[in-house]
Amino acid sequence: VLAAGRGKLAPSLFLTEIGPKLREMQAAPDKATAAATDLASIISLGPLCQEAFAQPTHEGATGFAHLLAPLCSPHSELQAAAAGIVAEACSNEKSAAAFADPDLGLVGRIVDLLASDNDTTRQHAATALGRAVGSGMTTKERIKEVIKGSPDAKDLLAVVHKTSTSSEMRGQAKELLQESGV
Repeated sequence: VLAAGRGKLAPSLFLTEIGPKLREMQAAPDKATAAATDLASIISLGPLCQEAFAQPTHEGATGFAHLLAPLCSPHSELQAAAAGIVAEACSNEKSAAAFADPDLGLVGRIVDLLASDNDTTRQHAATALGRAVGSGMTTKERIKEVIKGSPDAKDLLAVVHKTSTSSEMRGQAKELLQESGV
């Protein structure tokens, strides 16, 4: 795994790895989870990597556009790793805005993952939504629109509001519930 030893190196050294890791994620489930874990590690290096992931330079699309299939995968480890990528990428305002692009459909999928049987997937989904909501008003408004249109969003957000160990996430779930009118 590429994560070892990255903390001491410049994030720009890893920008060229984003595209190949996205392609590797789509290859096969056994390779996809490791590639997704590596990609989350690259994106966690900071804003430079997060913004590079959000640029439409990965086969003509943003890195987010390549995540819908892994987020819908029947393989729970791949789903969790893909949700981890979204959570890391949403640490950056520009990346969070790219995540909330209504044409991608990722926000709805991340909301759905709040009901996952996998604890890690649920945690990453809640983290992604919390970070995205906190990143800016336009992104927050886009997320609210998805929540309004989701028949399950109220129940899922209520669970996050009541069970999250993060007071920040509980507050954001409550705020989304109130402002979305669901």
